[in-house]
Amino acid sequence: MRHFLRSEQGRTGPRLQLAFRYLDEVCALISSEQTQSSFIMDLWQHDQSLYAHSLNTCLIGLSFVIYLGWRRGEVRDFGLGALLHDIGMTKVPAQILKKPGKLDDTEMEIVRRHPLAGFHILENYAVLRWEILLMVAQHHEQGDGSGYPEGLKLNKIHPWARILHILDSYEALTTQRCWRPSYPPKDALWVMRTEWGKSQSYDQAYLKLFIKFLAAL
Repeated sequence: MRHFLRSEQGRTGPRLQLAFRYLDEVCALISSEQTQSSFIMDLWQHDQSLYAHSLNTCLIGLSFVIYLGWRRGEVRDFGLGALLHDIGMTKVPAQILKKPGKLDDTEMEIVRRHPLAGFHILENYAVLRWEILLMVAQHHEQGDGSGYPEGLKLNKIHPWARILHILDSYEALTTQRCWRPSYPPKDALWVMRTEWGKSQSYDQAYLKLFIKFLAAL
């Protein structure tokens, strides 16, 4: 998957088939009676790379949808969507990704293109179900219509993308960035709860379930 994320030459059908095998093994591990749920949190030792963010989001996402009682195939497919959700960021220049200060309007516009860029990278892979492509395309949409790239309201955003939006936000807030320190988990959830109170940017039902999920760890 590292090759798939970093190199266009590595984006092949066989690579994705390997990803499915990997996710099957991770799902089995998380579902095992011998595995504590906190195992996922123990794996959150990461640097600032795109790969690490994608893997972290995948791991917490797998654990969450297993907690929700999803079927095995849906869990695996959701995990792959979470793993690939930021593939479009590979089209964003490194100097923008690593910029320590606030992005200007032009730079922000380039970043805002990454969901559709990711969709176009993946749309010709027949092994990917439509829900995965919607996760990639819609994970920055906000419930009030203020998100990007299409400004969709909550009822137009696919449920898998709504969940991913929560996971993506939480992982980003709890990770140190070059322009800010990381938030402790409780503070990150409070920020998200406050944002929902202002704009209903998250799906309320899934946000409540995610908070319960984290509290149970």
